[in-house]
Amino acid sequence: MEIENNCIKRVYSGDIKNGTVIIPDSITKIGDRAFEECEKLISINISNSITEIGNHAFKDCVNLKSIKLPDNITEISVFAFKGCINLESITIPETVTRIRDYAFKKCEKLKSITIPNNVTEIGDSAFQDCKNLKSIKIPDNVTVIEQNTFRHCTSLTNITIPYNVTEIRECAFSGCTSLKSVNPLDNIIYIGNYAFYNCFNLQVIIISDSVEYIGYCAFRFCKSLRSIKIPDSVIKIWGGAFANCTELRTLTITDSETEFENNVFAGCKNLKNITIPDDVEINVNDFSGLWLDSEAEDSEDSEDFEYFY
Repeated sequence: MEIENNCIKRVYSGDIKNGTVIIPDSITKIGDRAFEECEKLISINISNSITEIGNHAFKDCVNLKSIKLPDNITEISVFAFKGCINLESITIPETVTRIRDYAFKKCEKLKSITIPNNVTEIGDSAFQDCKNLKSIKIPDNVTVIEQNTFRHCTSLTNITIPYNVTEIRECAFSGCTSLKSVNPLDNIIYIGNYAFYNCFNLQVIIISDSVEYIGYCAFRFCKSLRSIKIPDSVIKIWGGAFANCTELRTLTITDSETEFENNVFAGCKNLKNITIPDDVEINVNDFSGLWLDSEAEDSEDSEDFEYFY
């Protein structure tokens, strides 16, 4: 084990006994990549003397099943536990305020995790590819759901988005194929490109009157949606936003000023009931998807995102 200035710089295979490592009481920091790819590591208790865990610290510890974090850390660092494919449980201390980019990406056996209310930021791809994650509570102090945060969390069945969240960014819930319900999107202003792409079991989405922008393919392949109401607040909906929502049957548009790009409803073959304001002048390009069959096939596992123009 390499130690410098009370920081663990690197742990080697020979330091791991019976699947764990005893960390000296004098240690105050676990350095960047200190345990990276330690395949013999199964469990570890980190003492409260440690106040910082570096980037990539436990990345690709493929046999790590459990870890006790110290009470004094304030963030989960970039790539800290990425690729810990057998990590089943972890408790995040109340002192943590940030979960940074890719922190738990591809922790495939992680079923649930409690995020303290003090957390104000959850980074890009923080829980991406956590395929067994069934439930998670986003803290009330979070204001943005970053891009790819829960992408391909294929066991996630429902999600509650706090009132303080104003943006759901690109691919935030893309590929959450078990997701059935999302609470009303109160206070959301921006729904990013592909935000709910391929959430093909999503049955209900309530777009509140705070939403102003709905991005490219935001709800494409949400094949269980049956009705959509576009509120007055929406300024623009980008191409393909509701494309291939094959069970969509009812559409209500409440404002004649909303701008629609091409193919917003392409491939919505069962859309029969459309309510629009009397003063709307329909541009065939804006609503082309109501009458034009999409050439795109269902692509539940596809990563080949297609832009509509």
